[in-house]
Amino acid sequence: MKYFLISMALSALLIGCGAGRVVQRGADKYQHADYGGALVEWRYLEEREADMNDKGRVRYLVYRGLTHYRLFQQSRDAGHHAAALHFLARGKHAYDSGSARWLQAKTVVEMKDALVELTGQIPASPQVLVVQLPPPPETLVLPGPPPAAPPAPADEDDEAW
Repeated sequence: MKYFLISMALSALLIGCGAGRVVQRGADKYQHADYGGALVEWRYLEEREADMNDKGRVRYLVYRGLTHYRLFQQSRDAGHHAAALHFLARGKHAYDSGSARWLQAKTVVEMKDALVELTGQIPASPQVLVVQLPPPPETLVLPGPPPAAPPAPADEDDEAW
């Protein structure tokens, strides 16, 4: 019985290590835009997801979701849309429950942007620029021309000129 437990523990360890290598191969293929090749790796791992550690599961879910997302962008296939949304939502949930060190920052941004597009949400701008315009100038009332001076009374002497 003792040997059976040891062999089971070693088997689980080997499966976990093997899955980690496959996740890395799939992520590498994704990074090199070999989405078909990455999908082969993800399908191989489907039945092994339960045996993965938390970090491996997060990476598997996120990269698989991103792979389906890129394939959806290329084909507009509803199946890839649904799969991308499914795996990315699960991956984001697992990532949020885990450690920020499990994914690179650019991958996290890519995941969030893909989810925004897939769900049809309006993306939040990373920088919001608020511009306060000055109030419009008050209307200036300019006085009209000065009233015309009444003509000076004519002197008799003035006529001689």
